Amino acid sequence: MPADVDALCEAYQTLKAQRTPWESTWQAIADTMLPAFNDIQTRRTPGERRTQHLLDSTGLFGAKMLADHLASAVTNFQMSWFELRMSYEPLNDIKAVTVWADACAKTMQDKLSATTTPRAFNEKYRQFCGFGTGALFVDQSPLPGLDGRYSLLSRSLPIASYCIAEDATGLVDTMYRELDLSPRQAIQHFGAEGVHQTVRDQNQHSHFRHIPAPYVHCVYPRSDRDPYREDQSNMAYASCYVDLTHKHLCSEGGYRWFPYMVSRWEKLRTWSPWGFGPGHIALPEVLTLNNIEVDVLKALQIYVRPPYWSDDP
Repeated sequence: MPADVDALCEAYQTLKAQRTPWESTWQAIADTMLPAFNDIQTRRTPGERRTQHLLDSTGLFGAKMLADHLASAVTNFQMSWFELRMSYEPLNDIKAVTVWADACAKTMQDKLSATTTPRAFNEKYRQFCGFGTGALFVDQSPLPGLDGRYSLLSRSLPIASYCIAEDATGLVDTMYRELDLSPRQAIQHFGAEGVHQTVRDQNQHSHFRHIPAPYVHCVYPRSDRDPYREDQSNMAYASCYVDLTHKHLCSEGGYRWFPYMVSRWEKLRTWSPWGFGPGHIALPEVLTLNNIEVDVLKALQIYVRPPYWSDDP
C-alpha cells in the first residue's frame, strides 16, 4: 500500500524538533567558520552577503586547512586510495586476478574523478570538521539522450537540510532531507503524473514556473517488505518524495543500500545521532578573536581620528 503522507510529515517534524537544540551552536560555527552553510536559524536569500559576523578569518582558514588535509590524506583523487579484492581469499594469490582487480579499481577511480564526487567530498569534509557531522548523497543520474545509461551522482548536503536517526547499533539508517524544487524541476524529477495538480498548473505560467517550493526525501528501513522480492516496493530501504506544501506523495521507490553516507567526528550521547567536532572546540577562541577584532577596529578609529577640544566658535 502507498506510504502514509501524514505519518511521514509527522516523523519529519519530530526529527526536526530533536535537531533544534544543536542549531544555535551550528549557526555560530557557520557564521565564523563556514559562511557558505549559515542558513540554519537564519534563512538568507541567494546572493545575500553571508560574512556580516566574520571579522577574523582564523576559524575559516583553520576549518578549510583541516578539511583539505583530510581530503588529501583519505580520498586523494590524484593517487590510488582504494583497492578491490576477492571475497574468496585464495583468488587473491593469483597474479592475473589481482591485476584485473587493480585495473577495475583504476577505472572506477577515473570515472569517479569525472563526476561531482571530488567536489562533494570536499564540501562534506568542511562540514564534518566544523559541525562534527557530514552527509553525502550517492545515487545514479540518467545520462541525457542515452536511454538506460546512468552516471554517478554525489552531492554534499547542508547540515540544515536534513534530519537523521540511528538503528540499534548506532548507524544512521533514516534520513529526511528537505529540498526546494520549482514546478519545472518537480515535473522533470517526478513526471507530470507524479506532482500535484496545482504544480502542473503553476508550470503553465511563467511567473510561477521557477519559484521553488519545499519537498522532502524520506529514506528509512522498510519493515513490511517481502525479502524474496526485488521490486521497488520491497527493497530494504523505502524512498519517498513528499510535496510539503500540498501533502502529496510524488514518488515511492526503494534502495538496496542506504544511499546517504553520514559521518560523525565523535558522539556525546548514544541517543543523539549528531556529531561533536573540532568546530565546537574551536568556537570559544574564534568568537574571542572576533570580539578582539571589534575592539581593534574601535581603537583604530580613535587613533586615526582622535577626539580633541577646540575653542574655535
